[in-house]
Parts: sequence; structure tokens; C-alpha cells
Amino acid sequence: MGSPMPRRTITVVLLALAAVAGGLGWSCSHRAPPRTVFLVSIDTLRPERLGVYGNTPDVSPRIDALAKDAVVFDQALANSPYTLPSHMTMLTGLDPVAHGVKRDGDILSSRVTTLAEALRAAGFQCGAFTDGGFVSAGYGFSQGFHVFDDKRDSREEGAVNGFKRILPRATAWLDSHADDDVFLFVHTFDVHAPYQTGDPDVHTRFRARPVQDAPQDYELFRLGFMYQSQLLKTADYGRLGEMLNDYDSGVNEADAGVGTLVDWLSAHGRLQDALVIVVSDHGESFADHGVHVGHGIGLTDDEIHIPLVLKLPRAEAGGRRIEGPVDLTDLAPTVLDVFGLPPAAEMQGESVLGLLRGRNRRRDYIFGNSPNTECYYLLRDGWKFITPPCVLPMTVAERHLGPTNPPSGALAQDEGTEYQIGPPGHQVTLHYDEAGDPLGIRDALVDCSRLYDRGVDPHERNNLAYDDQGELTQRAHEMADFADQVFQHSLEVHKQLDDGVSVPVGEIHQDQALAQLGYLGAQNAQDKDLFLSELPSGLRHAITSPHQSPDLDVLKEADTVMQRVRILVRDGQPLPEGVPARMQTLGETLVGWAVTNPAQSAQIGWRLNELVHLAQQAGVTVDAERWADKWRAWAAKRAKGKGAGDGGDKPAQSSDGHAGGTPPR
Repeated sequence: MGSPMPRRTITVVLLALAAVAGGLGWSCSHRAPPRTVFLVSIDTLRPERLGVYGNTPDVSPRIDALAKDAVVFDQALANSPYTLPSHMTMLTGLDPVAHGVKRDGDILSSRVTTLAEALRAAGFQCGAFTDGGFVSAGYGFSQGFHVFDDKRDSREEGAVNGFKRILPRATAWLDSHADDDVFLFVHTFDVHAPYQTGDPDVHTRFRARPVQDAPQDYELFRLGFMYQSQLLKTADYGRLGEMLNDYDSGVNEADAGVGTLVDWLSAHGRLQDALVIVVSDHGESFADHGVHVGHGIGLTDDEIHIPLVLKLPRAEAGGRRIEGPVDLTDLAPTVLDVFGLPPAAEMQGESVLGLLRGRNRRRDYIFGNSPNTECYYLLRDGWKFITPPCVLPMTVAERHLGPTNPPSGALAQDEGTEYQIGPPGHQVTLHYDEAGDPLGIRDALVDCSRLYDRGVDPHERNNLAYDDQGELTQRAHEMADFADQVFQHSLEVHKQLDDGVSVPVGEIHQDQALAQLGYLGAQNAQDKDLFLSELPSGLRHAITSPHQSPDLDVLKEADTVMQRVRILVRDGQPLPEGVPARMQTLGETLVGWAVTNPAQSAQIGWRLNELVHLAQQAGVTVDAERWADKWRAWAAKRAKGKGAGDGGDKPAQSSDGHAGGTPPR
């Protein structure tokens, strides 16, 4: 007997046989209309920025029109907040742990049956036109495609990318297959930051929209001292609403691109029978949880809630909205199901057609991962559980946020705090006083377990993971145990699919994740100690002695007032009555906060200096000497206590020798 046929080969053969069997139902005189799949991924698109999800109708008229004949999913979730693993999930039906393509350098195993391979075996011509970056052939995305075009224009002035570059190539390819079964995959960065790089006329139109103050505007003040925010040109915006206007202009350009593809289908008589999917790989945080503007870090809904508009052939179920949760692992099985093709044996997702046709879903959970933090999330029974990170918060900040010391005037740099960020040839050397943590990074990046009741807390503000004694609740333990089971299963799938050539899942992070999930679900103290012993010392300390944030309301109030003053000064407006007095009071309150929270005192000095600077710009007077006197008196007292061997809390020492930085100047 010969050797058994590999499972992947069996899958492809079965798909081909299914295609042949389907074709036998048509006589020679009644040829079936060509089958059509358009999968359009608009990178970084938050659902509520589309009209069909609640935005104003001028932003996405073409997608909104398509949605009238489509099924709209209100709780579609990405399995990662990061482009590379999310798109690989989209095209394989595997979660990030199972397919293993999570970081730069990972390559998809040749043993995985991609959506393109399955459709190609069924007779489809398969073409992909992407904006490159993390959706490039080198990661294995080209597997199964006849054509995979990921060539971007250079970054020189006037370079054109996004739909404007993609559409001519994509429609030319479509024209060459006007009578064939086609699978077109399009990926575009039109919505991706920086948000000012699109069509100037579209930007001008959207920037004319009125902007209101938002509760999170104050975050722009602190985030302006991070390299990531500088790349996003955060300093150009006084309000998040101004940023969202630019973001919406990108959404509008992407919407027009979708419209062009729909027009091609209409012009060729293929729209009625076409499967058209508009989706995104992840969302975009606009300081929703105080960490950053962008994506790739968190697993709260601002970064993983995505739009999903599914126009089925002959507009089946058109106009319906599905409230139940689905995720990107479901996408590939759904496409295959629409055309009567079986999913690949390893696919973890399942067709959403079951939700439309009364079939029970076999899977009652969603599982995902943030590779940049090695956090994992589990959604089940209306609850979301997020594990602690397996990467130290400050490491996350240095790699992905690029914090810089605020210009407080005298915070010298400690030796060894330098690091570089940016692409080769364009790297920038940055410094951050980690000991003092003047931007409050540790307070912003959560390093504990989180549990949210999505039914009553849709914005995920109230962490229910711990009881009054600081112990994990029973539900949190149950969610952690189940997350561990899912993780282990996905890891086993990954091992089974390993072809011995592709780059494996990062072993260090893998071990940490196993230990973290196992620790959370450990049944006894011996297991707990064993798992903890396997962790690096820094991470072990973070788990056993997690950082406790103080009450930050005073800092939020100060930043809110300063951001408001900054906007008024920028716009040439006078300060409202009472604001100068409020600025004076805030300075005194900030000094009092530093006295109460000496370990976080480095967050105060630069804010006091900023208050002085803003007052000068606004032409008002504040008595900074009163702040300075209190600051010096407190610093001297603490320094004396330290010299006397005081064992109590001590203020953070910056490298210039001053407690918590410098007094206002």
C-alpha cells in the first residue's frame, strides 16, 4: 500500500470534486452565471464611522446603499488588533495562535488550506490587490492566488496608494476574467493613520464639519509626548473631533472605492449573484481607554470591534441585522458555504449562514490575541475576559508608543534608558525616565486580569475580575480556565499544521502565555508556584505584585483644563471667566497630589511648568511661586527623611537629583 494522502491534499481534492458535482446540475444550454466573490478589507475601520452603524450619511453612502441588500453584523470582532494576524485569520479561518503568523518574520505553513486555495480548486480565478505592508506575499498571503499584487508606490511626495492605486490594476484584472468565476481580495490603507494623507479636497470638505468637545480630549495633551502620536501628527489636533473629521475623510475615500467595485459588478451584470463582503481587520482607539490613539495593543472593543457587511447572492436576507457575536475565523467558512463548498478540515470558524437559516452554531465563544502584549481574550455568554499581558507594560510602551520625557526643563537622562524606534535608516533615539514614569505609562497600560459584562457595560469600563479582597472572582476563574483550553487546542492545531519550514510561533511568548493562562486557571498552590517559577523575574513580579494606580482624577482634570486653554489660545479666543483662577487652584492641587502620591510625583513637575507656559500664552497671571514654595518644602522634607533612613514612601527621584522632577519655573 502507498502512503496515506496528506489531509490538505484530501481537502483540495474534495473541493474540486464538489465544484464538478455542482456543475453537473446545469445542462450545456443553461450555463450557470459566473460565481463572484469580492472580499474588501478596509484596514483600521471602526464600525461606528460608517453610516450604517450610526455615522452621518455623508461619510459612507456607497457602503450604506450596499448594506440595504446585505446582512449587517453588529458584534463582529477581530481576533487580533493588528493587521498581520487578523488578515491571516480572515483568509484561513484559523485564530492567530493556530495559524501562527503573528509577528514580522512569521510565515504561513504550506499545510494550511487558505480560502484562495479552496476557491482555486473549485475553479475560481483568484486575484489579490493589497496596500502591502503586513499584507504582503512574504508572509504567505499569496498562497493560492493566481495574482498577488502588493506593490506600493514609494513614499515620495505625491505617491498614490490605497484605492486610487489599487483600482486600475484590480479592474483590469477583472476585465480579463469577465466571464470567469472570480475571487477578488482587496486590502487598502485609505483609513489608516496618518489621517492627513488622502485627497486634499475630501479633507477640506470634512474639516469644515463642526466639532464639539469630547470627554477624552484631554488625552491628546499627554499623548503628544509619545513618538507614535508624533507619527500620527496628534499635535495638529486640539480635539478628538478634529481627528475624527480627518479619519472620516479616509472612510469616505474608501467608500468611494467600494462603490467603484460595485459599479464594475453592475456594469458586467454580476452584482445580483455576487457575494460581496466589506470588513476590517481591526478597529482604532481614539484614547478610549487612555492608552493611545491607534491600534495593535489592546483587546477592548475600540481596537477589535469591526464592521461586517455581507451581501449574499440574490440579496438573501438583505436588510437583516445580526446581533449575535461573530469573528474573522467565520469569514472563510462562510464564503465556501455560500457556494456549497466544504470548509478545510482545520478551519476553526463556522459559516454565519447558520445564523440566517436557523441552524445552531456549534461554537459559543470567540478567542483572540494581541501579539504585541501577549494578552488573550475570550468572549462567551455575554462576558469578555482579558488575560494580563505577558510583556511588561514599559516594554510595550517603548516598543509601540515611544514615550519621551515631557519638556519639564531639567529631567536629565539616565544612562541605559536610550532606545531606538522607527524603520531602518529612519530610526530615532528616544529616552524615557522609566523610574519616574512622568507620563504615567504604568497607570495607563493595564497589567491585571479584566472581566466585563458587555450587556450592561458596552464600553468596558467596569472591571469585574476581582472581588473586594482583590481575588479573582469565580466567573473570572471559569473564563480563564476555558481560555486556557481554547489556547491549548489552538496551539495543538498549530503544531499539527507545522510544515517544518515556516517560522514557528515565538517560543518565548508561547511559554509565557501558557504559564500565564495556566497560572490563572491553576487549581492549587503547587501549580501556581510552578507556573510562576517559569516566568521571567520582571513578569513574575508584575503578576505577584501588580501595579496599583492611585486616583488619577486630579491629573485628568488638570489635563482637561490645559487642553481647553490650549484650544482657546490656538483659536485666538479669550479664556472664560473663572478659568485663570481655576488654573491657579489646579497648580496647588497638583502639588498636593504629589505629596499624597510620592511614587508618582514625576507626573506633576512638567504639568506645573505647562500651566505656567499656557498662562503666559493666554496673557493671564498665575502665582507659580506659591506652587514652587510648596514643592521645594515637600521635596526638602522628603530628602531629609530619606537621609535619616526613613523607610516610608519616598518620592521618585529623577536623574537631576530633584524629587519627582523640577518645580515650575
